[in-house]
Parts: sequence; C-alpha cells; structure tokens
Amino acid sequence: PRVEEHGWKSPHTIVEIVNDDMPFLVDSVTMELAHQGHAVHQIIHPVANVLRGPEGDMVGLGGAECEPKARPGDGAQPGAEADDASATVVLESLMHLEIDEQSDPDVLATIKGQIERVLIDVRVAVQDWRAMLDQLDTTIQTLVGSPPPVDPAVLDEAVEFLAWLGDNHFTVLWYREYDFHPEAASDPLTRVVNSGLGILRDPKRHVLQSRRR
Repeated sequence: PRVEEHGWKSPHTIVEIVNDDMPFLVDSVTMELAHQGHAVHQIIHPVANVLRGPEGDMVGLGGAECEPKARPGDGAQPGAEADDASATVVLESLMHLEIDEQSDPDVLATIKGQIERVLIDVRVAVQDWRAMLDQLDTTIQTLVGSPPPVDPAVLDEAVEFLAWLGDNHFTVLWYREYDFHPEAASDPLTRVVNSGLGILRDPKRHVLQSRRR
C-alpha cells in the first residue's frame, strides 16, 4: 500500500481477498504463496454476512438487514434472500494476508493470477465434492458387484483402501474417467467426455505426467 493512493502504508505487501465462504480457502492461498516463495507474516480472516445488490455491489454488512428471512440451519446461508427482495445475503470470507514486500509488477501480477486460479480450483472442488464421493462409492460397488479378473486378495485390498479414502481420510479434488486401450501405439488412455469433476471439470487440465504410464 502507498499513502498517496491508499491512505496508509505497511512494510509488507498486502493481499486482500473477498470470496464466498467455503472450505480450504486459507490453506490453499497460503500454500500457493509458499509455493511462490513468499513468507506470510500475518493472516486476518473474518467471515461475515454481506448483503449484495443485483449487480453484486455491497449494500450491507453484518447488521440486522443482512439476516436472511429463513434459516435452514444455524448461520446465514449463501444466496439466502434478504428483506430487500432485490438483494441477496452471502456468507463471505474476507482474507487479509501480509507477505514480504514486493514491488516488481510482474511478481505482483503472478501473485494475483495464481491466487485467482487457486480460488477457481477450490470452488469447483467444493461444488463437486459430493458428486466425487458418489463416484467413489459407485467404483467400489462396481468392483464388488462385477469384479475384474485379478487376485481376490488384491481386489479386497483395493476395495478396502477406496472405502478408507471415502471415510473422511482424503480430500478429493478431482475425478475423471478414461478408456484404456492397451493396444494403442502412442496413447492408451482416452478421456471420457464430460466425466471430469472438481479441478478436472476443465477438459484442458491434466494430472498424468505421462499418458503412457
């Protein structure tokens, strides 16, 4: 921040993020900053009910006007209607992080761009979380109901491992189906169209280092 532009100054570069509240935000952002080699000196992370107008502008924060008419559970629900029919109550995560001072415009642009990418990844992973666990359950049922021609002990171990993953022992970030063609000369794996979930919802994203493996 600069006094002439922001009205205050700091020995650090400030990263401020406003996002719909969801799991994994702080961990994902701090891991990305660490990946870029930036030390994080301070994190402030309040969560607040925000009243947004039809164009996304903030018209209220944390007051009685930000309380939704109906509460399906404790706390304001994202997207709940407010007293003003034209406005929406959103539970938002307000993140303030301080990192080592950076002045290079290219470095600042990289920080911004990579954090935006991470936030998109978090959003799709959270949105598809239940669908990915359902696919994990389907895979287990398929292995049990129509077992492949492998050693039964190996199959039992695989099924047990998949069930363990689904029992809150693993954070599922992506899912995608592939058709396997062992006779193919160059690429034995063919992506099943529209099968991707989470981060792999984007067909351009790949996680396999080598499709031949």
